[in-house]
Amino acid sequence: IHMAGASDPTTVALSDLGYSVGRWAGDTLEVRTTRIGWPYVDDDGRPQTDGVEVMERFALMNDGSLLRYTQTVTDPASLVEPMTVTWDLFDAGDEAIEPVRCQ
Repeated sequence: IHMAGASDPTTVALSDLGYSVGRWAGDTLEVRTTRIGWPYVDDDGRPQTDGVEVMERFALMNDGSLLRYTQTVTDPASLVEPMTVTWDLFDAGDEAIEPVRCQ
């Protein structure tokens, strides 16, 4: 996820996972992914075009014990309207979730 100094997405080649740019909107991390070359929107083989856009939002709630994940897929060429799903991920109790440092 490119957070700062992201390239113009239109200059990036298509790839299976696309090109993701993140930004903070208050306490919510928003990640917009475009340039997706994968032909399917889901595991059932529903088609998507290379014009698809995926917006993901990650928001901590309930004093950090809940992570709400929302994904909205927009592809006017293959979807009549945007498709949105939401998952709530709860605190694992005594299990520690360590930060991940990507290089």
